[in-house]
Amino acid sequence: MHDKNYKRVTTLMKNNSIEAFRFIFMLIIVVWHFGRINPFTHGYIAVDFYFILSGYLMFGSFIRHKYDALQYTIAKLKRFYPEYFIVLIIAFFLKLNILLRDNDATTLFFNAISECLLIHSIGVFNSSINPASWYISVLLVGGGILYAVMHWNKKVALSIIFPLLVLFSYTYLLGFGGSLEQFANDGFISLCLLRGMAGMACGIVLAAFKEIYSELLNRRCQWLDIACLLSLTTICIVLFSTKHYDRFALLAFGILIISSFVPFTLIHRVFKSAIWAKLGSITFEMLLIHCPIIWVVNNLTRSIKLAPIGTIGVSVAYIALVVIFSFL
Repeated sequence: MHDKNYKRVTTLMKNNSIEAFRFIFMLIIVVWHFGRINPFTHGYIAVDFYFILSGYLMFGSFIRHKYDALQYTIAKLKRFYPEYFIVLIIAFFLKLNILLRDNDATTLFFNAISECLLIHSIGVFNSSINPASWYISVLLVGGGILYAVMHWNKKVALSIIFPLLVLFSYTYLLGFGGSLEQFANDGFISLCLLRGMAGMACGIVLAAFKEIYSELLNRRCQWLDIACLLSLTTICIVLFSTKHYDRFALLAFGILIISSFVPFTLIHRVFKSAIWAKLGSITFEMLLIHCPIIWVVNNLTRSIKLAPIGTIGVSVAYIALVVIFSFL
């Protein structure tokens, strides 16, 4: 498909409500990583919204384009890799001087290779130059595997393989104290990769469900509105609770995503402003640049004891920088 037509189809897919949620949950991730005024006890859970949403959108791409897994992966790389690589190079040189001083330049060099190849955080290599890019690596590798399974046999994938993957993966991951925030390997299993693939498989199953029951969902908007309000309440509780309720957030994310793709729901009226589409369009850039900016801000202010008002000021300036750089 020509680039012009691809952009047209992609634009038609977008809606302000899903873009609003993309921005809101990315802002939660940004604040969670900065930490100085982070109010969340489980801000990491916002990442799982993106995995589920990615799977949902992947199913739509599969239906429209009928790519094989390699074509699908190459198409994704063409869209995001130039920005990814530029930010990686900037982050590398930001950290180079400090790591040379600490005699850890060799580790930095080897980590740079794995991050350039997007093979970090999937079991063998770790991420340290731009830590938030673990999500991109898992999204690319895990998404390619799931796409290949769908291309091999869509019916078996949707009715058997993906539901079982979701059930067993989340059961396994939540066995680690109820938290999905796991970065280690358990034997030969990469918990990061498993988390991402479970989320994407969940999104694919949701998209298939939405396709089958689209007319029914359109006629039951009022029930979706109630479910949406309950889901938003659930996510707020999960974010601020001292206990791990990650499993309930997964269910809530699924409801929010389906509601965002059903016309005339309450959230479409709440997020009707076009500003949400603009803010949602910068979330990838926010993901890429926020860790390097955090690193710079923390190093510049490491020796400065900030009063509460100063901490808030630095944090607001930091978030403003992230958003400004995202628009450039």
